[in-house]
Amino acid sequence: MLELGIEISAKIESDSIDGIPVSIVNDGYLVACLSDSCSESVITALARREMKPAYAVIRNGSGMTDPMLSNIEQIFKTYSPETIVRFI
Repeated sequence: MLELGIEISAKIESDSIDGIPVSIVNDGYLVACLSDSCSESVITALARREMKPAYAVIRNGSGMTDPMLSNIEQIFKTYSPETIVRFI
C-alpha cells in the first residue's frame, strides 16, 4: 500500500460481492479482490463503483487465463478508465 501512496493507517473495509470477499481501502481509493474465485461480475461491480478507484488490485489466481486478464483490464477501461489495475 505504501508503494501506491496509501498510509498504513488507512481505513480498510471488508465487503463481499456475489459471496466473494473484496477489500475497499481509504473509502474506495483502492479496491482489491484477492480471492481465487474473483469473477468478471465481481470485477465489473468494483469498476462501476460510484467513487472510481485510483487503483484496483486483483489476485492473478491459478484459474485466470490470459483472455480473462485482458477482460479485467477492458472492464476497468470501460467503466473506470482512470483506474490503474495491478495483478499480484
